[in-house]
Amino acid sequence: MTTVPFTTTTATPLGAVPAPRTPPPPPEGRDGEPTAVPGLLIVADRTPDGAFTGLWTLSAPGGGRVRPTTLTYIRELATHLADFDLDWPYPTGSPASARLAREVSARFTRAQAERRPLWWARTSWLSHGPLWRVGAGDGDVASVPFADLWQLLDQLPADEAHVGFDPAPTWSLRCAAPLCDDGTGRPLQLHAQDEDGSDAGVLRHAERNVLLVEAVSARWARRGRHWMCPACTLEHLPNPGRDLRW
Repeated sequence: MTTVPFTTTTATPLGAVPAPRTPPPPPEGRDGEPTAVPGLLIVADRTPDGAFTGLWTLSAPGGGRVRPTTLTYIRELATHLADFDLDWPYPTGSPASARLAREVSARFTRAQAERRPLWWARTSWLSHGPLWRVGAGDGDVASVPFADLWQLLDQLPADEAHVGFDPAPTWSLRCAAPLCDDGTGRPLQLHAQDEDGSDAGVLRHAERNVLLVEAVSARWARRGRHWMCPACTLEHLPNPGRDLRW
């Protein structure tokens, strides 16, 4: 039976935490992207002859830098340094500050080795209220977007439209990386696809296993209890060009 799923309830994040501060875009004419740490800039990594390597690093007034990596990793590190109010690369103050700086550096190295963010911004699973389903005929009930409801009703005689209410809540899957943005300021969610490969909207289903299969097919990456979209997965390879053998 071809149906159109939709819900009248608002999605409720499970254990979500506020998004971290995101550094502003670099102003025109500046040598680097400002961060929340005074004097600390995100800069493009270049070879001695000036060629761009495809990676980024942090540049401090004293000349210190970190090992070049992806722009996302560098932004996460800059946010982490600001959150802990640490000077970099030469922390001043108490011995505790120096120890904390070493701990942040170790976290950064560990996160890169495990190909994950420095921290998880949210859980990946979202719970939604039960869906109304409207339709008739045969088809995959999970892949028909609500936007097709009126077109469907126009094509069906009134007495052939079936309306039902799911007995259970549904789930959707979203990226847990802290800087993930779908273009609207929200993290990307796993989408369904129509038979022709076109986008059919956010995929919701009562069975998590259905979402897991689709996530793997769509090249989402699992890190323990969290998931990352394909773009964030790529950005959390320390050196995508090398690691993907481009």
